[in-house]
Amino acid sequence: MECFLIKVIQTYEMMIVRHGFMLVGDPFSGKSMTLKILSEALSLMEDKNQPGGCHCTYKVLNPKAVTMGQLYGAFDPISYEWTDGIVATMFRDFASEDTPVRKWIVFDGPVDAVWIENMNTVLDDNKKLCLTSGEVIAMSSVMSMIFEVMDLSQASPATVSRCGMIYMESSSFGFMPFYKSWLNTLNPIWLEENEDYIFNMCEWLFDPLVLYVRRDCNQLVKAGEVNLVISTLRLIEMLMDNAIEGEEDTRHTRTWFIASFMAALVWGVGGILNSDSRDKYDDLVKEYFRGEKGVPQEIDRIDVSIPTEGKLVDHYYQYKGKGCWKYWPDTLKTVQVKEQINLLQTVIPTLETEKYISLLRLHTKFAQPLLLIGPTGTGKSFYVQNFLMNELDMEKYTPGFITFTTTTSANQTQELVISKLVKRRKNNYGPTKGKKAIIFIDDMNMPAKEVYGAQPAIELLRLYFDQKHWYDLRTTENLYIHDTFFYGAIGPVGGSRQLIYPRMLRHYNIYSINEFSKESMTKIFTTLLQLGWRRNGFGQDTQPTIVNIIAATMNIYEQAAEGLRPTPAKSHYIFNLRDFSRVIQGCALLRKESADNKKTFTRVWVHEIMRVFYDRLVDETDRTWFFNLLKNSTRDFMKENFESALDIYATDKGEVTQESIKSMMFGCFLDTDSLEGERRYEEIPSRESILNVATTMLAEYNAMHKAKMTIVLFDYALEHLSKLCRLLSMPSGNALLVGVGGSGRQSLTRLAGTILGQTVFQPEITKSYSVKDWQDDIKLVLRESGGLNKDTTFLFTESQIKEEVFIQNMDSLLNSGEVPNLYGLDEKQEILELVRLAAQGGNRNLDISPLQILAFFVARCKVKLHIVLCFSPIGNAFKTRLRLYPSLVNCCTIDWYDSWPEDALEMVANFYMVKVNVSDKIKATAVIICKQFHVDARVISADFFNQFGRKTYVTSASYLNLIKSFTTLTNRKQRELKAAKLRYTNGLDKLGQAAEAVSIMQHDLNALKPQLMVMAAKSAKMMQEIEVETAIADKAAAQVREDQKVANVQAAAAEELKKDCEADLALALPILEDAIAALNTLKPADITIVKSMKNPPATVKLVMAAVCVMKGIPPDKIPDPDNPGKKMLDYWGPSKRILGDMGFLDSLKKFWQR
Repeated sequence: MECFLIKVIQTYEMMIVRHGFMLVGDPFSGKSMTLKILSEALSLMEDKNQPGGCHCTYKVLNPKAVTMGQLYGAFDPISYEWTDGIVATMFRDFASEDTPVRKWIVFDGPVDAVWIENMNTVLDDNKKLCLTSGEVIAMSSVMSMIFEVMDLSQASPATVSRCGMIYMESSSFGFMPFYKSWLNTLNPIWLEENEDYIFNMCEWLFDPLVLYVRRDCNQLVKAGEVNLVISTLRLIEMLMDNAIEGEEDTRHTRTWFIASFMAALVWGVGGILNSDSRDKYDDLVKEYFRGEKGVPQEIDRIDVSIPTEGKLVDHYYQYKGKGCWKYWPDTLKTVQVKEQINLLQTVIPTLETEKYISLLRLHTKFAQPLLLIGPTGTGKSFYVQNFLMNELDMEKYTPGFITFTTTTSANQTQELVISKLVKRRKNNYGPTKGKKAIIFIDDMNMPAKEVYGAQPAIELLRLYFDQKHWYDLRTTENLYIHDTFFYGAIGPVGGSRQLIYPRMLRHYNIYSINEFSKESMTKIFTTLLQLGWRRNGFGQDTQPTIVNIIAATMNIYEQAAEGLRPTPAKSHYIFNLRDFSRVIQGCALLRKESADNKKTFTRVWVHEIMRVFYDRLVDETDRTWFFNLLKNSTRDFMKENFESALDIYATDKGEVTQESIKSMMFGCFLDTDSLEGERRYEEIPSRESILNVATTMLAEYNAMHKAKMTIVLFDYALEHLSKLCRLLSMPSGNALLVGVGGSGRQSLTRLAGTILGQTVFQPEITKSYSVKDWQDDIKLVLRESGGLNKDTTFLFTESQIKEEVFIQNMDSLLNSGEVPNLYGLDEKQEILELVRLAAQGGNRNLDISPLQILAFFVARCKVKLHIVLCFSPIGNAFKTRLRLYPSLVNCCTIDWYDSWPEDALEMVANFYMVKVNVSDKIKATAVIICKQFHVDARVISADFFNQFGRKTYVTSASYLNLIKSFTTLTNRKQRELKAAKLRYTNGLDKLGQAAEAVSIMQHDLNALKPQLMVMAAKSAKMMQEIEVETAIADKAAAQVREDQKVANVQAAAAEELKKDCEADLALALPILEDAIAALNTLKPADITIVKSMKNPPATVKLVMAAVCVMKGIPPDKIPDPDNPGKKMLDYWGPSKRILGDMGFLDSLKKFWQR
């Protein structure tokens, strides 16, 4: 193609003059191929030594598939250690290579104003990459920065001005290059002799059919016109390769090709059309193949019959001999319904199930990615999950399931996918050897777009499709994924569902699953109701009733979807096939023993319609409209008069009104004798019946729990209690209770759980409550419900949403019955052991894979876990969450709590007035006044809204506060008055007692007066004696003071003497210590030596003389050799005697202790 060669040349010329440039263009415009061809051309020129040639190497990355820190590098928030990013590693490696090889870094992903700004220093004349770590890497002269983008809507002018631009568009190529190059890849068995014919057929049909789709049809998603052609070519190849596999007779390959081409055109080019467009397009394809639009001369003839009845898309071609078309509905007659324990998990074979299962088989066989798009409730996820779990050969394939939410990130997606695979070797992942992994991603378009419009989770998947690898999030090395392909399911764009990047959609064959036809819906729900009633004892005589119920429900569903459209104030007015199935599920609960007469069928149907559709309506206008619709449908389809069928609920005038029909209740809580799951779903005979049960169970609850519940069971509360009991007794019964604070939603839920014998779990949110605590709580309830097979109620309120991840997990639980990546390997192993026997159906010898056991656990969680969400309609949070988390509406039955009626207000007031100690007349008056205050406040609030458009909420909690304030203040004032009265009477009593005491004391005083006079005289005499004795004492005190002075002088002298002695002692103590130390050195042998001395030294004699003196031993008198005739004192004789004492040394050592 000359236009392609021009773009290659332009790219080369741009590379010469610019080191950074952008290739801008839509999918299939040849951006990546341009770079590949240019690289190979330059390398080939170098190999041939042609001027201008050079070897080229390039690395491709998607900047939006990783975070900014992983892209450029970041500091660890704890250790502050720097970790290089992917770009930093690539850039440094290329910059450090001193070779003439051209090196390109290709950024293949959306450009936004955040990550591209960090490249500005690279793209301008500095040519340097500046990292946050402070490192600056200079770009070499042979390096180029290339950006592959679809558009520049988010690029800043600073970036655009620094880059060269090359614009490419797929329309300049047309479709011819794609199918011409496709011919070179086909199987030669059926390509030989047909190559020109195939080319001519493509040239004839693609352009007009694609033009018709673009101009006159409505596509559910826009993946690009080239994608339609590529999808068709893939389908042709799969159909033909599948047809010739194992066939020896290939004479009719041209006929087979034409049939395959017809089938591929309706599924490829017309695969993503809505129902009306698909019908028109189907007719057009038939016209072309009949020759009504003319046939080119190159195509001699079309040797295939055209189906005359039905649409082409409802047929498949049987490749036997020449082959023939088969009508899909004809094959349904031989397909058996595989009945499941849970009625809603039963697959009812229909035209749609057979068609899409056939497509899934074909794409699985040839490992071709497939994407299903369709509204909620059309069975997208169910088809794929059922196929992957029940129809795949587990020896060849390993299925995996992932559900995207609004906050799914690229890193989470990578972890989820890797967790489904095994590590083959370093940085290489895939299924076990010899298998292929099929990862099904549900709600693929749910991840919210970033500020600049990118979806990182989608970009990560696109990186795999384009490059077959991801990146290790720590080392930036490539992670290679082997033998893995992805299926997906998306809903139409709107609410939280985003438009997926077209560059991602180009990799998929996309097929729309439109709303079921009336025939299919009738067959599905008729079969389900037949199965349900057959289990419950009904026979074939109920068939006419079943037909009437399905037709009537169909009319209600269509009219409600048309007449009750969602608005900002009524964002939950969303009806889909799940609502239809809930009505049928409720009707299917009826047992034969509970159906007294034909009217019972009409009543149970009206009851289920009211619960599913009527209970969510918010204003009187909508309710009146729907009630009239219900009346008409009962007359027209159920073939019964509304008033006669519900005669027991008629008013005195014989009319059945919206108020009177509220007393109609069905439930299974009265049948307490039967086993769980076999209880009769029956009409409640009277409100007294449910009131008695509720009162008994409330008392039982309060006896078993520390936190007591105070509930006034007025009629309005009993109605909602009945609705909750109905929901909690149904498999997969979940509720969204919408009402203002104080309306009794949580208390009624706990009471309903107690009535049904279920465990009601509500997380306790504290200041320190973390995501880890939340996950532990979820594991706990999932173990109870899915592991132990116990019906469990999970109560969750809007005020408990501490982290947004809480409501995201609830959305996942509602939608799929599991929370992604919740369990570790050891916890999964524990679950496997817990439910293995149940998954085997009690047969321990049955071989069952871990994946099937986990799927059984998840399915049981979805059935047994009943989630009750309590939200308030006040503010925008409710509307925002319904938009972001569609499962809140799709998977829940909505019950809208209105303001309490007047009789309920009176009952509540009377209940609290019991504790007030006033007369009954005053109580009655106070009740009426409080009720009127509340009613008038509601009226004024409505008037204020109508006049100024501002909503003020007068809630039940306000009324309760009014009643409690009145009772509290009344009781407090009564206590205050009683206390004041008591103080007054006590005071009077005390005064009387004081007067009596004073009179008694006066009498005693008069009697004691003479004695007082005598005592006074004695006191005077005693005072005189005391004065005399005091004088004598003063003299003695003076003498004592003189003696004290003398004593003080003597004490001072003694103190001086003490100080002198202490000074001498201080000098003597060291000498004593030395002496003791020296003494301790002596041994008995030393004593023996001294003892044996005849003439010891004078020092020894002196020491021994001192010892004798100390011990008080007298000296001997011996002649003095120096003075003849005189005597002298000699201590050596006594010394020798004491030295002979065996205890001499010990006596010395203990001497100081004496």
